[in-house]
Amino acid sequence: MGGVAHRLRRVWAAVLVTGAAAVIVSLNAPDSRGATPALVTRVTAAETANDVQVAVVASAPVQYQLVKTRPDWIVLQISPARLRFAPGTVPFTGDVVKRIRIAQLAHAVQLVVEMTRPAPFRVVPSGGVVAVMVQTAAPRPRGSIDRLHEILPGGGIGRVRLGMPVHDAVAALGRATTTRTLADGNVVYEWFGPPLNRGIGARVTPSGLVYRVWALNDGQYGVTSRLHVGSTEADARATLGAPSQAVVNASGTIKTLTYPALGLWVAIQMDPRYALYGRIFEIGVMRPETAAAKP
Repeated sequence: MGGVAHRLRRVWAAVLVTGAAAVIVSLNAPDSRGATPALVTRVTAAETANDVQVAVVASAPVQYQLVKTRPDWIVLQISPARLRFAPGTVPFTGDVVKRIRIAQLAHAVQLVVEMTRPAPFRVVPSGGVVAVMVQTAAPRPRGSIDRLHEILPGGGIGRVRLGMPVHDAVAALGRATTTRTLADGNVVYEWFGPPLNRGIGARVTPSGLVYRVWALNDGQYGVTSRLHVGSTEADARATLGAPSQAVVNASGTIKTLTYPALGLWVAIQMDPRYALYGRIFEIGVMRPETAAAKP
């Protein structure tokens, strides 16, 4: 893969069985405290240019407790939860994160992230997903946006430019995670997937030309050091001025600021269940002076 793809190595990891133990019986039975446990259906691990992202995905909302053990281990107990599969290890090895283990306790699922050295990390809960972000590189200096993550209003994002053939975008980013054809014949390409949904999306004409592109849930993408994914609405207004439109969707979960003269929109997360609550989770680019509508 070229472009962003060589900097994003995603591992959709099935947990390896570490013995002949059977999957836990009566997974949906209430535990001794009366709470019906969520089922942990999978564990994923993904490495980007700046961090390793480990996510525990459950069938219902869960809580977590951080357990202090060794300085080079991250230990989370996630509850109420039971494994849908046998405990084991996630097939992942990196320079900082060397091993990931998952185990079943009496009333909780335990995640252990073993590192080669202590490293900064943060835990991001979102409903039935608990994600651990382990920093593997120094934070981007203030004032700098690398070319692969630069958002150019009215022009494109990184190596994906408006008007380019979609096969050139695929050559730059690698094969899309998903594609879907819309009723009008346009096609949506997504270089991201659950549970973190971090990456780039594009909308393509029936003739195969990119006419919209957006960055989602990844703070590396930005217009300037002040306006990037993860910035606030105040940052957007201070940088771009008043938008032509500021619209909240019907469910009240997303607020979109549109700047058609610039060829730009930003979307703000208003649902407290998600990691970037109260901040910009998406920045999109379109042709200037066109009617703007978020994909």
